[in-house]
Amino acid sequence: MDAYNVSSSWNSGYAVCNPQTGELYSRADEQSSNNAINGIFFAGDTFRDESIGYNSFMFETECGSFYDDDTEYSIISNAEIQPELMPEESYTFAIERTDNSYIMEMSGNFKHVGQQTLRYERDFIEDGRPIWHYNNTSEEYNGEFNSTLTFEGPHGSYSVEQWPEDSAYPDYFLLGIPHINYYEGSAVIDNVKLFVPGQDESE
Repeated sequence: MDAYNVSSSWNSGYAVCNPQTGELYSRADEQSSNNAINGIFFAGDTFRDESIGYNSFMFETECGSFYDDDTEYSIISNAEIQPELMPEESYTFAIERTDNSYIMEMSGNFKHVGQQTLRYERDFIEDGRPIWHYNNTSEEYNGEFNSTLTFEGPHGSYSVEQWPEDSAYPDYFLLGIPHINYYEGSAVIDNVKLFVPGQDESE
């Protein structure tokens, strides 16, 4: 879950879902303020760019479900936040793991629809397509989505298995910060909570 808040010409390749109408509009459209939130599920079966191991994206929105090859847009955002309302109003974001799925949830005053909670769930394997490295343990996965990518550089090449049968990928709680290049900005994040099933609440 992240944001690409840019106004450069290449943002025409990005789209936003209007949760009210269920239709996409380009980030280059005048109705966009370029403050969109991206809820991205990384695909575990295809890559956007194999030369750097860059996974394909899967998007769940009020406008429908999308894969890389479904649309002309490379990013499809769920909705636009309204920074002009802050700090009097704030936004809440949550990510949840169930026994067989991941859930992304965002709540706040969004453009076009006002105060809403947008919630998107995707199974670890849905319509035959997996979420990248969903297995916390090796017992949860049998290697069916493994592939080998070869990376080449000025000093030679090497090959790496991307998702072998005996692999395991524990979940980690991660908060990012704004880039210090052309995305430069600032952010305030507070009231961070981590809930662990069967244990007391931790903050």
